[in-house]
Amino acid sequence: MISVMKRDKSLVPFNANKIKRAIENAMAETKKGIDEDLSKTITDSIEEKILQRDMNVFVEDIQDMVEHELMDSPRKDVAKRYIIYRFEKGKRRSSKKKEVRLLTDDFISEYKHKPSPMKQLGEFIYYRTYSRWIPEESRREYWWETVRRAVEYNCSLVPTTREEAEKLYDNIYNLRQFLSGRTFWVGNTPVAKHYPMANYNCSFQVIEDFESFRDLFYLLMVGSGVGVRVLRDDVKLLPKVRSNYELINEDYTPIPKHEREDSTSLEFFHNDTAKIIVGDSKEGWVQSLDYYFKLISSNEYRNITTIIVNYDNVRPQGEKLKTFGGTASGHQSLKNMFSKIDKVINKLGIIFGEKKIKLRPIDCLDIANIIGENVVVGGKLSYASN
Repeated sequence: MISVMKRDKSLVPFNANKIKRAIENAMAETKKGIDEDLSKTITDSIEEKILQRDMNVFVEDIQDMVEHELMDSPRKDVAKRYIIYRFEKGKRRSSKKKEVRLLTDDFISEYKHKPSPMKQLGEFIYYRTYSRWIPEESRREYWWETVRRAVEYNCSLVPTTREEAEKLYDNIYNLRQFLSGRTFWVGNTPVAKHYPMANYNCSFQVIEDFESFRDLFYLLMVGSGVGVRVLRDDVKLLPKVRSNYELINEDYTPIPKHEREDSTSLEFFHNDTAKIIVGDSKEGWVQSLDYYFKLISSNEYRNITTIIVNYDNVRPQGEKLKTFGGTASGHQSLKNMFSKIDKVINKLGIIFGEKKIKLRPIDCLDIANIIGENVVVGGKLSYASN
C-alpha cells in the first residue's frame, strides 16, 4: 500500500480523491468553474504514475505533478490559481507559529476533501453569509474551515475535551447541530475579541432612559439581533427633551484616511451652537447619537439652539472594512437617522406647542425603529458590517 509523507514526516494512505478535490477547489475559484471530466482525467493520470513507482511519495511531489498536469491542460487559469494557492499557503506556513488546537490537522484532514454536505441553495447562503474572505489566499473559506474556526472559538470559552470538540465538529460539519449563526461569521476573529456581543443572535433592551437608545444602536451595530420593550411605565422615566433647536447636516467632504478620527467629538460656538463631529468607527457612530440626546435633554445645554452634524470623518461608501469584512455603507444612512429622529421631536413640539416635551411610548418606538432602519439600510446589521 502506497503512503504519502506529509511535511511533519507522518505517513497517511494515498487517496486519489484528495487530488481530485484539490483540483476542483482551484477550478471553483476561476470564472470557468469546475470541469469534472478534466479533474478526473488529471487525477487518473497522476494516480497511474504514482502506482507505477510502487513506493511512498512526498506530498510536495504530488503537488508538483498536479501543477505540471494543469499547465499541460487547456485550463491555464486553474494552474495559475493552484500555483498561487501553494505559494500563499507556503508563506503562511513559514511565517506562522504552530498553533495548539483542539482540532488537529490529522483529524481535519478527512473532512477537507469530502464533498460539501449542503445542496445548491445551502451553498449559496453559506458563501454569501458565513464564509469569510482569506486575503492571503484571495479566496473565501471552505465549509470545513468555517466549522473549524467556529468550533475552536466556541470550545475556547469553557474547558472542553478534544473528544467533545471533535464530536461537535463532526455534528456541525454534517449539519446535525449548529452554533449561533453569528459565531459562524465572527468566531475566532478580531470581531469576537473586541465585540463579544457580536456572537449573540438575540439580545433585549428596555427603553427607560436615553442611554437605552445608545445601547440599542451599539448592539445592532455589532450585529446582534435586538428586541425592545417600550411600555408607558418605562418611558415616563425619560427626561423631557427640547424642541426649540435647529438640526443642520453639513455637506459631506470626506477626509483622507490617515487624517480620520475614530471617536466622535463635540465643539461649541457662540454659546448657542454645538457641532457633533462623527468619528469613523462603530463607537463613533454610537457616541454621536449619545451626544445628540444629551444636547436636547440635559439642562446644561439648555442654551443650545443649533446642532450641526459633521460626517467628514466617516469613510466613503464602498471602502473595504478590515475587522468585520465587507464594504462601508457611507454616511447617508446615519444622516437620514438624525433627520428622522429630529422630525419626530419637532412634530411633538408643534403638536403640544411647548419647548420641552415628554416622549410618548409611540415616539420611543418610532425612534427605535429609525435606529434599526439606519443599521439595516446602512449595511451595518448584515454580516458585511463595519
